[in-house]
Amino acid sequence: MSAAMPWRDTAELNRMVLEKSAAATAGMIAMQTETLKIATSAVTGTLIRDAAAAIAGAALKPALRSVKSNAKRLPRKGLKRRR
Repeated sequence: MSAAMPWRDTAELNRMVLEKSAAATAGMIAMQTETLKIATSAVTGTLIRDAAAAIAGAALKPALRSVKSNAKRLPRKGLKRRR
């Protein structure tokens, strides 16, 4: 919805979309890596508690990092939507 609105700085809008896509991709890779670690430990007989939470945490970590960096950067730039 925000992409349909006119922005003063379209480069910043494109950067935000690219960062979100990269964070989603990094989250998927981290989730698969964590799943493989849990599967490997299950095969060796080690029990991992809260496996679902570990997978979800690994998947969300890159997105949260991106959101925090955007929240710090955008107020400094003073970007506002046109009306």
